[in-house]
Amino acid sequence: MYFLLKKYRSGLVLLLLFSLVISLLQFVVPLYMMQIYNRILNSRSLESLELITIIAISLLVVMGILEAGRSRLWALIGQALEHKLDGDVYQAIIQQPALAKTTEKKDKPQPRTQPLHDLKSLKNFVSMGSINIFFDALFAPIFFIALFILHPIVGWVGVGAGLIIFSLAIISEIISKKMVAEASEFEAKAGQIIENSLRQNDAVQSMGMGGRLYQRWAANRTPSIDSTAKSQSYLGTISGLAKSIRLTVQLGILGIGAYLVLTTNEFLAGGIIAASIIMGRALAPIDQSIGMWKQFVTARHAGKRLSEVIKNCETRLPLNNQPKPRLIYSIQDLGLAAPGQQKPLMQNVSFQLQTGNSLAIVGPNGAGKTTLLKSLTGILSPAAGSVRLDGGRVNQLSEQDRNQLFGYLPQDIQLLPGTILDNICRFAEINDDIIAKTYAATELAGCHHLIQNLPSGYQTEISGGASQLSSGQVQLIGLARAIYDSPDLLILDEPTANLDDHGQNLVAKLILQRKEQGLITCFTTHQKPMINICTHLLFISPQRTLVGPRDEIIRILTEEKKQ
Repeated sequence: MYFLLKKYRSGLVLLLLFSLVISLLQFVVPLYMMQIYNRILNSRSLESLELITIIAISLLVVMGILEAGRSRLWALIGQALEHKLDGDVYQAIIQQPALAKTTEKKDKPQPRTQPLHDLKSLKNFVSMGSINIFFDALFAPIFFIALFILHPIVGWVGVGAGLIIFSLAIISEIISKKMVAEASEFEAKAGQIIENSLRQNDAVQSMGMGGRLYQRWAANRTPSIDSTAKSQSYLGTISGLAKSIRLTVQLGILGIGAYLVLTTNEFLAGGIIAASIIMGRALAPIDQSIGMWKQFVTARHAGKRLSEVIKNCETRLPLNNQPKPRLIYSIQDLGLAAPGQQKPLMQNVSFQLQTGNSLAIVGPNGAGKTTLLKSLTGILSPAAGSVRLDGGRVNQLSEQDRNQLFGYLPQDIQLLPGTILDNICRFAEINDDIIAKTYAATELAGCHHLIQNLPSGYQTEISGGASQLSSGQVQLIGLARAIYDSPDLLILDEPTANLDDHGQNLVAKLILQRKEQGLITCFTTHQKPMINICTHLLFISPQRTLVGPRDEIIRILTEEKKQ
């Protein structure tokens, strides 16, 4: 959390100053009471009473203004924190597959949107000014010193009570830390089940898996609820005990003060009430911290996760800081593993693609073809080796450069909320040039006429998916999006999976056109006609990986099949 808040040092210093002044102004009431009991009642001076009353009220008004200013300042810091991190959190969610380490945190999955929840949790905690309790606790020694000034016995009683309540706060930290971590882990697993279920809602509904998935969701949700309830119960008990100790000590101080007044000349009657008020103020921050400790632990975990996400977010370098691409794809000693798995899908794979090359990737299902494509685009970091574009790492390209260089057709195509035009032009600001490029892409992909035949044509709204379109139509629109503005590097995952013969011929023609234009295309396929149009072939299986010129790899595989 400190990593995120340290950016607002000037605001924190001002808050610390506010807290110091507010703490000093807390002495107004006990000093006022001491003046009344020790001086005003003896002198019976109304003028003195009026004067100290005006002074006391004025100081309390100042304290109220500072309290309001402190609350307002925390709200502004929370707002600034949210605005500053919004972009980082969004990018972290978008880039999450590229940031995932295949060997780290396998047993602690987090929903893709967890950073958003963490940001909201941290922002609310900061905006509500809950940290004021810890700022106030920093100045608690001032009140203990004041108790010693009143009388050493009073001071030692206060220190003893403070140590007891502080020990309870430490216990609450130990309990909360473990239970909140357990609850968060189970909540994350339950959230991931919900995300996956929504992503495959059609399959879940059609095959009646909802009830069984609910049971799995509940199996993780119930421990989360139980852990939360248990921690709240323990913290409630500790908080009640701390409050009871504080009130008992405040009451005891009244008795001790009366005893000192009766037995010594060192303690005046006004000190009785003053000691009780100061004692309560000294112990209050420690007592209150126990009651809100769970919120603090939750915010601390959220801040820690956010810090890790932002620190681990790979720096996207602008292309003008790198050598200009010459369309040379260089894959060096590549090692891949599926996210969350340690067993490698492939190891020590090296090859190079140059201007006009096309690579077909073939192999059995589950061999790692899709994982390889994601690594080629840079959205998934390889377990070993590198994917480079003219010497620069692909996963270090800026978002703007990716938009210009890459076209990508995933296996599971999802159109985004917006119009079909927005989706194909990748949400660029619409103008005549953008529309012309969009039409050119849809003509090449063979979906221009089918889009025009829709009731709203290119302005057809896509919301909550593309249920109004068939899988084949979505495939062609996704292809048009991938080839929009003739990207230098086109990556296609099973581009003909949902297409008829006409659509398959269009895709094959498109790849051949790109070859003539000197552009690079990589695609996965199970179809022999698609293999015949590539210049290079990569065969991947659980046993081995072969890559090279198409005819050479086909010859090797054919000879092995005969043996």
